[in-house]
Amino acid sequence: MFLGFIIGYLVLFGSQHNELEPAFRPVTALWLIGLPLMDMVGIMIRRIRKGQSPLRPDRNHLHHILLHAGFTPRESLLLIVVANLGVVFFGILAEQAKLPEWLMMGLYLLLFVAYSLCLTYAWKLGRWVKKLKPEFR
Repeated sequence: MFLGFIIGYLVLFGSQHNELEPAFRPVTALWLIGLPLMDMVGIMIRRIRKGQSPLRPDRNHLHHILLHAGFTPRESLLLIVVANLGVVFFGILAEQAKLPEWLMMGLYLLLFVAYSLCLTYAWKLGRWVKKLKPEFR
């Protein structure tokens, strides 16, 4: 949790520190903490919809779903890191290309909706992946 606090602080510091020329725009901060933020917000929304506390622990986070699908902890970590690197890489490219903020925000929200839909059907997808996975080994 402390690591998350430090990362959050650094992202805010980078986007807000120098008012004349920040290191990056605030919308880029969303892309830099992409997947963990999507996972946290998505889980909280689902818990609230179920009438549960958003802070209540459960096993619906991405890493639990990947483990349930038959991936080892190491494979799960690798998949999450690679996916997050893709999100971060796109955010950095979009920042360097000076994509309009409204477009970056719209694309992030679109990615969040896609992520949420995948998690909505995650257990079904997990069973499907579990059937396919032996072919890849």
